[in-house]
Amino acid sequence: MDLPPHRTTLGRAQIRQLQWCLMIAILRGVLIEKHPNQAIVDAGGVGYEVIIPVSTYPHFLETGNEVRLRIHTHLRGILARKAARN
Repeated sequence: MDLPPHRTTLGRAQIRQLQWCLMIAILRGVLIEKHPNQAIVDAGGVGYEVIIPVSTYPHFLETGNEVRLRIHTHLRGILARKAARN
């Protein structure tokens, strides 16, 4: 699903309602690809595209090595507005 680029600010009540979808906290798997602002990690046969800060890039080893990433899920656009209505 493509989300529009604008951001929606949620209050604490709306964030509590969204906790069910904020599931991934840590992603561990094999680094498949790495770019200065993006990494692709194979975790259990599923490839996850992760947006990373440029400052993280130099800390990655070569592809094929295991990585462990702390994940922050940022909801925006259509999904955030839909959850705010519920």
